[in-house]
Amino acid sequence: MRRASGRAAGLAVAVLSGVVLALSSTGAHAATGPDVIAHRGSSGMAPENTAAAIDLAVRQRADHVEIDVQRTKDGKLVNFHDCTMERTTDIEDLYPDRPRYRVSDFTWNELRRLDAGTWFHPR
Repeated sequence: MRRASGRAAGLAVAVLSGVVLALSSTGAHAATGPDVIAHRGSSGMAPENTAAAIDLAVRQRADHVEIDVQRTKDGKLVNFHDCTMERTTDIEDLYPDRPRYRVSDFTWNELRRLDAGTWFHPR
């Protein structure tokens, strides 16, 4: 069996997300207003694309939560949006000698060491 590339997997997730959103919209719901979609979770109030952001979006009663998924070097799926991790983590401090900072260049255990949100809350 041939394994899908990261780009193909990302495209599949995006297409399937769109289909689910389209199928979940009903005429009855449209009368009450537009759907509230939490992009990357409640990313204005918690670190984007984290469990904390997703949980908060659900508590805030978002109709849908949109996340981005990428595959690590060892095949694990993780929530992450950007092409590289410099903007939302401390990866440059933790791994200063690595030539690239793509999710697919790191193992799950390496990524678990990153700080992706203490500027929001110490936990």
